[in-house]
Amino acid sequence: MKKYDLIIIGSGSGLNIASKAIQQNKKIKIAIIEKSKMGGTCLNHGCIPSKMLLHYKDVIESIKSSKDFFIKSKIEKIDYEKIISSTDYQLNKLSREIYSFYKKSRQIDLYKGNAKFIDNHTLKVSKDLIYGKKIVLAIGARASIPNIQGLENIDYLTYIEALKLKTLPKTMTIIGGGYIGIELSNFFQSMGCKVTILEAKKILSNVDDEIASEFKKKFLKNIKVIENVNIKKIESKNKKITVFFNNKKITSEKLLISTGIKPNTDLIDIQNTNIKLDEKGFIKVNKYLQTSIKHIYALGDCINSYFFKHSANFESLYVFEKIFKKHTPKINYPPIGYCVFSTPEIAGVGITLKQAKSSKYYIKKANFKDIASSMIVKDNTGVLYLIFEKKTNRLKGSHVVSKNASILIHILIAFMQKKAKEEDLKEMIYIHPSFGEFIKKAL
Repeated sequence: MKKYDLIIIGSGSGLNIASKAIQQNKKIKIAIIEKSKMGGTCLNHGCIPSKMLLHYKDVIESIKSSKDFFIKSKIEKIDYEKIISSTDYQLNKLSREIYSFYKKSRQIDLYKGNAKFIDNHTLKVSKDLIYGKKIVLAIGARASIPNIQGLENIDYLTYIEALKLKTLPKTMTIIGGGYIGIELSNFFQSMGCKVTILEAKKILSNVDDEIASEFKKKFLKNIKVIENVNIKKIESKNKKITVFFNNKKITSEKLLISTGIKPNTDLIDIQNTNIKLDEKGFIKVNKYLQTSIKHIYALGDCINSYFFKHSANFESLYVFEKIFKKHTPKINYPPIGYCVFSTPEIAGVGITLKQAKSSKYYIKKANFKDIASSMIVKDNTGVLYLIFEKKTNRLKGSHVVSKNASILIHILIAFMQKKAKEEDLKEMIYIHPSFGEFIKKAL
């Protein structure tokens, strides 16, 4: 049995730990286990490919809106197959480069396959048994599939298959209106596919009602959304898929399931360890990202924390510090923002508007149509909220719906990071005319 100082399961954010460790300690021996392509979910079938495809959507929308600026333009053809193949090529190339980099290291052994725990220190990968003094679980999550009658007989898509779909369907039904469902619906609609979203409650249920309401003003112009849906069954006939719901039905060529994620903890024989899980299968960790076994750490989508690549990267750097440096304090998350890369974009950080209705806070608001940039880009859709704590006047949250919201929110994340007060935001000089004046307008 081969023994290692550190075993890392998963080649996404866990690679941050490996790369820093081999730079710091030239004698350390590390094993990296990956069942799929190097680079993890984000690179291969998550945030990177989805944002690459969504940029094509942005280009198409720019061309179509050129008439608003008295520019006559025409899209002669959208080469969907080339868009998909080009994206795949770039991602596969980068994944291979990552593999080659770590393969060359004398300090790292790469294992391809599913990791299975034998005990608290020992793992089996294919026929290999390996021992780790310390272990990091960066095993991620996968699409959660709902229990719907007939779904087991359907050739449905998850985000993984949708991002690599070779042929553009004429119609698509998406079950689930969360971040992933919204972004993918935007992409396929821009390509020429007729998309309908079915949502059990309301789309974007994780954002405030005020934000979702502003978002829908533009989003619903191009994509049909049906909320408060109770799906009874799903059938397939003549290469078409029919979803039966609320005494109605909808038929389409493709069905995309986008109803959340589940952790991959059920794939690694975790029952052979003393690692504790919560009721949803996520790994329980303490304030040092240690599991119930102190030499085993966990980070990213397999713990019930934030579900972003940027938060997983932050956690991986913390775990490195905890493993290799003494007297590491408890993890202290800075303000962590989110974004839905749709049309329009949604971005936010900190406490929600619902939480801010407490007497501890006060809210400032601005409408995008009231700043100069709205006239420049000829777009009236957008709203920005700033949430301040009454006792300290410190910025505690912000939520934005607008073009370029993903960029604008970073100013507010920085203000929150530095514990800025309302007067600090007021003292800043915002470039005119710019999207930054959206913040000034709210003050």
